[in-house]
Amino acid sequence: MPADTQVQKKTKSKDQSSAALTHGGKRKMVKHATSNADALPPHGENVVSLILTDSIEANVNLGQAIRNGVSKSIIEERPALIKSMVEGGVLPRSTVEDAKKSQKNTLSPTNSERIVRVLRMRNQASEALGENRADRWMDKPNRNFGGNSAIQMAKTEAGARAVEQFLLQLSHGFNA
Repeated sequence: MPADTQVQKKTKSKDQSSAALTHGGKRKMVKHATSNADALPPHGENVVSLILTDSIEANVNLGQAIRNGVSKSIIEERPALIKSMVEGGVLPRSTVEDAKKSQKNTLSPTNSERIVRVLRMRNQASEALGENRADRWMDKPNRNFGGNSAIQMAKTEAGARAVEQFLLQLSHGFNA
């Protein structure tokens, strides 16, 4: 950690802590989830909250949720996003249809990872572009991605990283 960065830690509760980071005179509050990965049920909204938290502990828990399989309820909770994933070739239509019929409550780790990848991109797009524009932008072809949409780029981790880098530059005011 650079010399000009200071961290002051304040404990809020047993399950959550908060740190005030000072870097170059700027102060930013960062929350860290400290829950046990085994105690985390693999429900869709829990996965979303882990993506939004974006701490080391949250990402460890997110990895565990992916390995256990994300709850298939995410398909009903996020129908527009799932439809975009199917149309963009990120998630097979048969996976969605089979999940709805299946007695199993979780998706495979592979499909869980795909959904988490797109949810993370969607969250970043929402932060960079605003909630109302994010969904349309995710489906729209983009010359920065060789004419592919952001959702089509999510077919691979490398493609998703390119989208995330683009959105990061955009949110920081760089010409992308």
